[in-house]
Amino acid sequence: MKARLLIPLAIAGMLLPSACESPTNHLDQTHYEVYAGETFHLKGHFPSVSWEIYNEFVVKQGEDEDEFIGLHVGETRVRNKYAHDFAFTVEVKPRYFYYIEPFMGWDISQDSLVRLFGLPDRVDDLDGALTYENQGDGWQVATSYLFELQNLVGSIMVANASSERKLYDFLAERYAIEDTEKENVKKFHRPQDYTITPWIQIVGQIAHVDKYIYVLYAPSQYYLDKALEAIDDIKF
Repeated sequence: MKARLLIPLAIAGMLLPSACESPTNHLDQTHYEVYAGETFHLKGHFPSVSWEIYNEFVVKQGEDEDEFIGLHVGETRVRNKYAHDFAFTVEVKPRYFYYIEPFMGWDISQDSLVRLFGLPDRVDDLDGALTYENQGDGWQVATSYLFELQNLVGSIMVANASSERKLYDFLAERYAIEDTEKENVKKFHRPQDYTITPWIQIVGQIAHVDKYIYVLYAPSQYYLDKALEAIDDIKF
């Protein structure tokens, strides 16, 4: 009788250690889609993982190891610092499609731009600017392209002042927002490694510049400043 009892006990003793071991790290989902500002939690089991985010402009980690927050539109990979094949991707999708951003293929020639978009509504030889009117859905008034030595160095989108809230919603989910020393001027940017549009500036001088808002794009701060000077010469 005692011998019969020892066999089940021995088997149980053999199984006990494996039952107490922690399961292997695993992810039940390796791709997540969220909007800017949304928080999500990873699905899986990873009690001892330390995460490394490729692009922290797009996503950041929350207070918990399984919590992440979408920051700006884009896509990034997140991996285990110590096991790079243990990873997932996050896509932060845009919520707003309020307006058409101007062309930003810097250094393109005037002739090449005209071949892309057709003849402009106005040409300013003095400033080297080409202007296309009535862009977007009606509140997007015009887009001007600035050239220096025949190369594109700046793009200016002009909108009705009534679209201010839409512009901020659109830009804020795509770019970081900075205050400036100038009244009614905000600066928008993305890290240069992640976009061809490193600097974006919105001039919201609604009360002082008639009824328009100007959104300026340029490949550097130098040309952004020149574009800011050029808005005084844009007429409608």
